[in-house]
Amino acid sequence: MRRLPLQRWPHIPGLPSVPRRGGEFDILGFAVLKLHASHVSDGITRTQFRRQANAADNKAATVAVDSLLNYEAVKVCAHLYVCGET
Repeated sequence: MRRLPLQRWPHIPGLPSVPRRGGEFDILGFAVLKLHASHVSDGITRTQFRRQANAADNKAATVAVDSLLNYEAVKVCAHLYVCGET
């Protein structure tokens, strides 16, 4: 694949072939990068929160199922004891 020279892409900001556009452009570019970094940071924080919430939910579900199994086992064993089948 043939590489194109940078002069064919003058619309890409930050390339050496693009002339400087002034301080307003620098401020705007910095603001856009800052917002993007903030968005990425929010996504990372949200992912960590979701993982913690999923872990807590899994733990609660495990406790609930174990508790229900224990209740059913005690109920059956108590019934067998009362009926004299043991």
